[in-house]
Amino acid sequence: MRACRGALTYLAFLVVLLAVQRVFAEGFWLSMLTLGLPQPIWLLPALVLLPIALVRRNWLSGTITLVSIMLVVFAFLGPSFGTPSPGEPHLRVMSLNVKRFEEASPADIVEVIKREDPDVVCLQEAIEGREHFRTALFRLLPDYEFAEADEVPILSRFPILSRRRTRLSDLPTWRPANEVLLQVGPKQVRILNVHLQAFPWNDPRPSTIAAAASSRMRQAKQVAELLASAGRTVLCGDFNTIPQTKTYRVIASHADDAFAVAGTGFGFTLPARFPMRRIDYIFTRELEATGAYVGDAIVSDHRAVVADLRVGAESAR
Repeated sequence: MRACRGALTYLAFLVVLLAVQRVFAEGFWLSMLTLGLPQPIWLLPALVLLPIALVRRNWLSGTITLVSIMLVVFAFLGPSFGTPSPGEPHLRVMSLNVKRFEEASPADIVEVIKREDPDVVCLQEAIEGREHFRTALFRLLPDYEFAEADEVPILSRFPILSRRRTRLSDLPTWRPANEVLLQVGPKQVRILNVHLQAFPWNDPRPSTIAAAASSRMRQAKQVAELLASAGRTVLCGDFNTIPQTKTYRVIASHADDAFAVAGTGFGFTLPARFPMRRIDYIFTRELEATGAYVGDAIVSDHRAVVADLRVGAESAR
């Protein structure tokens, strides 16, 4: 009976936690804290409860624990069951946070780019203060044209027709949105590259958590406004938020998540050596995602996201 009580308590905790996350999301610092944690952490009680139920042959307790596991997997982790489309894509896009070039040399990053063979590369945290790394990176990729904007440069094999930089939110710090217009065959495609406010793990007080969440939400709304006024667009970046948040839903209400549409699995990108969070995305508007995946190379604390897109066939948006 005690084992059943423990399993029921675990299930009740998950239901309450899910309700808190969905209702309050970034609006309450405690729910924001739970959303900032790696969501697989909620599986830890099951690692104790399920073996106990099996050893004691308590099938009711085991069943309740299995229900809890399924709840974590599908509600908290959110796997994707996308369907890749047949046919050749017209555009391959890659997004990667390079963590200020601290964990790999430009040559290592170039090797990953060449292996994935993208037409467009969006980098985040390519900090201006390390120009020698950026210069070396650019020198090693002569086939790409570069559009720089602080820490979020865009590299493109296609001709860049225009460039624009937008400031996203100025509290606690402003963030740039880098925008270019590309000529992809007979079509024009806009590329946006962003890096939204991170969770304040170095100072996780309620006030700093609330400030960071508010700043990220303002940035997301600005990005959504940019999307709403756009036509054929690809939005890349490190959004520092998981799919279960309001921040994600603000963006996803104006564009399609390429991995959700055409990828399979959890799509975790952070930390690179043992990914447990999906915070890096490629969104599309008026484009069809024919395939999407997370790369396996480790050249940063993030893994790269890659999406194949078809320019002629448009999505529902």
